Amino acid sequence: DGKDGVDGTNGTDGKDGITPQLRINTETNEWEVSYDNGQSWTSLGVKATGGTTDPTDPDDGGDDPPGGDSSDTGDTVCDVHTWNADTGYCTVCGKAQAGTYLILGMIDHDFDEGVVTVPATCTEDGVKTVSCQAEGCTKTQTEVIAATGHEWNDGEITKEATCGADGVLTKTCGSCGETTTEAIAATGEHTAGEWVVVKAPTCCEEGLKKSVCTVCGKTYTEKIPATNEHTWKTAPGKAPTCSEDGYTNHQVCADCGAIKEGTKTVVPADESYHKDYNADGLCDECDHNMRGEITPDNCNCWCHKTSGLSKFIYKIILFFWKLFGISETCPCGIAHY
Repeated sequence: DGKDGVDGTNGTDGKDGITPQLRINTETNEWEVSYDNGQSWTSLGVKATGGTTDPTDPDDGGDDPPGGDSSDTGDTVCDVHTWNADTGYCTVCGKAQAGTYLILGMIDHDFDEGVVTVPATCTEDGVKTVSCQAEGCTKTQTEVIAATGHEWNDGEITKEATCGADGVLTKTCGSCGETTTEAIAATGEHTAGEWVVVKAPTCCEEGLKKSVCTVCGKTYTEKIPATNEHTWKTAPGKAPTCSEDGYTNHQVCADCGAIKEGTKTVVPADESYHKDYNADGLCDECDHNMRGEITPDNCNCWCHKTSGLSKFIYKIILFFWKLFGISETCPCGIAHY
């Protein structure tokens, strides 16, 4: 079998019906009907007065019309009736044609404001009974009174919210006493126990501490702000030399290395600081000549310090230097011969 077809769409709702209304036109003395709540009236072609016969009389052609007298003796106005094709009544005397009945709706009731017979509650509808005010009419009907709905107060906290669990707000209806609850969102704020410093803060860096929440048992951490205060300590100075400046002892931050203002003084370099610890006549720092003019007597070269056999050997070496043109002078600049 093939697949079922798609259901069709529902049609539009019809219009509400209108109860027809009936009246007697005082000018024409005819019955009139309205199908638009009295906005317009249409004659039924039936007189509201006039003699008619008993509908059981076989010689009589019909029933009493509205407003007719059913106790009359049978006298008629018409010898030959003129029947209205729409209403079935004679247009002259108002007599109803046999087998024809005019169906008319009742006139709308004039109901009063009514009486509350079942009061509405917060959750259940009530009932109001209204009565028709027309003389002689005993018609009553009921109307629904919508439920009022609860009237909640601001409520009270029946369970406090914690860092990790919702709380409860309980509200009470001022009309019926029924209660309802609403959740209070968890605060997310822990209750700290004893804090333990994991990392101490410094002048320029944040620290860190941890604690265990006394409510939920969770371990959490918080930052400790930087102190913005230096931790000073004394740093040693440096003696000046013949070529480099020195400086005095001073205060320096143990955390960031900053020098405390006004505590460090520079000692300028000076030639008086030349040092010749190996006694070669030159400054150990900068090779400055500390002997003045060099002579064979104050020359520190080994060639000028030799004597005896060493000097004899040296002279042989000098002979070959001179022969091969290697050197004619001492490294100090003084001639060897």
